[in-house]
Amino acid sequence: MPSNTVVIPSLDINVASNGDNSIIPAIADKKIYVWKLWLVANAAVSVKLRDGTTDFNGFAIPLTAQGSSITFFYDHVPYWETSKGNAFQINLSGAVQVTGRIYYTYE
Repeated sequence: MPSNTVVIPSLDINVASNGDNSIIPAIADKKIYVWKLWLVANAAVSVKLRDGTTDFNGFAIPLTAQGSSITFFYDHVPYWETSKGNAFQINLSGAVQVTGRIYYTYE
């Protein structure tokens, strides 16, 4: 690997519960920065990305039939930043299997 390569921590996403699903756990006095994210839904569901219990956007992202996906590519700036001590959560409108991967850092 080149010496100037930065490795960003990542986690698998595998949730299926209606409501809030904690993806990246909170750490006291730390913010979470999300750099890249992709999600795939097995059925129609609306997804909200959340800073603890507060929506990042004022809207839900609709994912439709099986295989519907959304990708936020790495763009040298974080897409989302939580408040200190909050978890990064994905809120699902129904009990639908959603999988993917998230790339993040704490600060």
